[in-house]
Amino acid sequence: MAPITTRRRRLAVETRLWRVYLDDIATPEGALVDDYLVLEPKTRSSGSIVYSGVAVLPVVEGRFGLLSIYRHAMSETFLEVPRGFVDTGELPAVSAARELEEETGLIADPASLLPLGSIVPEASTFVGRAGLFAAENCMMGANIRDVRHEPGIGDFCFFDLAEVHDLVASSRIEDPATLVAFYRYVALKGL
Repeated sequence: MAPITTRRRRLAVETRLWRVYLDDIATPEGALVDDYLVLEPKTRSSGSIVYSGVAVLPVVEGRFGLLSIYRHAMSETFLEVPRGFVDTGELPAVSAARELEEETGLIADPASLLPLGSIVPEASTFVGRAGLFAAENCMMGANIRDVRHEPGIGDFCFFDLAEVHDLVASSRIEDPATLVAFYRYVALKGL
């Protein structure tokens, strides 16, 4: 398939973390679309695959850790794995371990994280991939988690395998990174 061409790109808004563009594009067949929305994170990891974010599934004694998070854009609370942005020049595994500690208080050595591949969160508008990891060898750190700088983060709880399956079946877990990380981990471990 021939690529879509960008006739014009305009920076609509820029924040500390994002650039939002409006593109006027043309399809190979001649269809024109104005103001096509593109979200681009400002920081990305280095390497052959561009990671703008990470998500990490904590697994402790066969139980899966999930955060209760209020998402302003949806005006709802969801159950999700810890996740966040990759800082400039940071390796994805280091980002995952950092986010795990910041959001849950759990500590994991980045080298011990189990890679679970990546996802493209929303290929139609979002530039970048999210690296997925499992943290099997994590433990509670000495510091109490401080989530004041993380809007919407609530309780962190552990669930057994059957409970997570029930949460997925009842749509209590809807986040793509959480779903893919969980199912890839289950498939990899033969659970």
